[in-house]
Amino acid sequence: MLRSNWQISSVKQFPLEIILIIVGVFLLSFSHLFVRFSEQEISPVTITFDRFFVSTAILTLGYFVQSLIKFPVAESSLQRPTRQAIPLFIISSILGSLTAGLLALSLLYTSIANASTFCSCTPIFATLGGWLFLKQNFSGRFLLGMAIVICGSILISIEGFQESSLTWIGDLLALLSALTYAANYLVREKLRADFSSDTILYWYCLCSSLLLFPITLVMGDQFFPRTLPVWLAIIGLSLFCQIIAQMLIINSLKKFSSGYITLFQKLGPIISACLAWLFFGEVISLLNGLSVGIVVLGIYLASTSQVSKSEEKAHETTA
Repeated sequence: MLRSNWQISSVKQFPLEIILIIVGVFLLSFSHLFVRFSEQEISPVTITFDRFFVSTAILTLGYFVQSLIKFPVAESSLQRPTRQAIPLFIISSILGSLTAGLLALSLLYTSIANASTFCSCTPIFATLGGWLFLKQNFSGRFLLGMAIVICGSILISIEGFQESSLTWIGDLLALLSALTYAANYLVREKLRADFSSDTILYWYCLCSSLLLFPITLVMGDQFFPRTLPVWLAIIGLSLFCQIIAQMLIINSLKKFSSGYITLFQKLGPIISACLAWLFFGEVISLLNGLSVGIVVLGIYLASTSQVSKSEEKAHETTA
């Protein structure tokens, strides 16, 4: 009873923050579409580099304009990383680059719906990390959710293998993307205690651009798109998915735990599947739709078992 009352009260207490998280998740769902469209012209490595480079350019321009008009800001002013925080920013940039790169690569082999579903396994990996490194215990609900996720993933892989023998590669890459995303969430949550959301986002994008520049150069890929439609897709990916969506989600870490926020990301696969059907004509079969639903249900059960426990403890501490 305490758990459900605390979850309900947190929604009532922060209605605007909850809405902003949902908006962030909705915008983030478009990243799969922008990446799939851009892959018609440029490689996954180039897409990942352009994503962070253009984001850094937009943020730098924003700070420059802000300094000219001297707009009064409070928490949104850019901060310099402290010596102790620099390793965390570098780790976050490496993990973020891997997440974006693996996602872009996965969409060469699998559908948007499948990639989005496997990317939503972030809470599972976050909990496993807590078990490995923090000696946290599993609840029965988590094990049930884990079993459901495995069963749903097997169904998705079986149908994908019937369509193409390479689909499982894309599914695996998307799953690895969820793993690096979960690790990055934990790093960002630690950074959020000392830095503003736009500070984290700016240095994260800048460091990621510097990390990806030599990789793009060595691979011999073109650095930027050649056509206007792909340029617009990269700008949309950077502005809406990387800057606005990520800033909304990072900012919410000040009031909510990373585990609580990932609950709202269960909407991602549903939104992405609908957008893929609308813009790319990706047809979702009955078995695939059922499999995606099973995985989302399993992730929900697993993540709520851990989140509700942590929220309960927090509530008991403040009571």
